[in-house]
Amino acid sequence: MMRRRALLTFAVPACAAGAQAQDDGSDDILALVELVGGQTPDGTARVAIAEAALAAQHRDPVAQARARRERLAFLEQLRGADAIERARLRIHARGTLWFEWNNADGGVARRTAFALDPVIAVASRSRLVVTEQELSALLAANARAGEVAGITPPPVDRQALTMELAREFPAWPLTRQRGFAVASFRLAQLDRAWQAATAAERDAATRQARQSVRQPQEVPLLARALEAAAAAGRPLSEFGRVVTPPLPRIGEQLGIISGMSGALRSFNP
Repeated sequence: MMRRRALLTFAVPACAAGAQAQDDGSDDILALVELVGGQTPDGTARVAIAEAALAAQHRDPVAQARARRERLAFLEQLRGADAIERARLRIHARGTLWFEWNNADGGVARRTAFALDPVIAVASRSRLVVTEQELSALLAANARAGEVAGITPPPVDRQALTMELAREFPAWPLTRQRGFAVASFRLAQLDRAWQAATAAERDAATRQARQSVRQPQEVPLLARALEAAAAAGRPLSEFGRVVTPPLPRIGEQLGIISGMSGALRSFNP
């Protein structure tokens, strides 16, 4: 897997990777904002980003030229990237925007990106950021595991859950933090594994899941175990045992312990 390049202080995105960038660098900044935010900024935000890029270039054209070269090198990696690699690049860009773009040059782009994809929790020591996109990805994986097992996962009060995550996430062990922060990466791996599986392999995974999972709070744990099997390149039916440990309520809803380390092995930040 290609190693990412570090992003510099200001900017990322706006247009599709490989498109002609404007001289002021606002196109590549907008492309990164779109990558991180998950959608295209509106016209007002695009104008504000272009104005900030132009002002930054006037203040320090040499530094901005260097930063732009690094942004473009990063965006080049998006060319032909599959869903898994794109998720990895998005996670890296998100952390860069949050922790390094909180200055006069990058502030407009940073605010725009996180208005599109709001931040739920931050762990400053480990430099990890969880946004609505990652929570949605984790819950989507839980729902898919529920379909395989034939059991609906526990209901989630999303507002209460996000408040609880904001309080607790910084104190979690690093493995749990990283597992949650890369939920979209793990979901992309699971999607690819399921799509690549034969009908017989899917049937085997379904039978094994329905034998192993007996109650709703086990469904998120099944999701993490399936993600770990996908990450390891094993047949999805070989996800191992799903045993419900004594978890707090937040753990029951998210399944943030079982299978997590295995799903992280192929994540190369």
